[in-house]
Amino acid sequence: MTNEKEDMTDIPEVPARYVPPANPKLGPGYLVISCPICGARHQHGAGNPDNPDYGPRVAHCQSGPGGKYILIPENRA
Repeated sequence: MTNEKEDMTDIPEVPARYVPPANPKLGPGYLVISCPICGARHQHGAGNPDNPDYGPRVAHCQSGPGGKYILIPENRA
């Protein structure tokens, strides 16, 4: 095991739109993106609805090579 941090310089930043839950009792909502790897729409859990959890993610591609990206708020893109 290593304590080295992963080099994030080659991982693309991807704008993500926060979608709040229809019913807050059902969960925190999610982040929606257009995947830069496969072009499909993916969604990722958002965590705290008052402060959605953007950051590194593993792609949810159904086919292809897969990969990683960093989610950023769409208004920061």
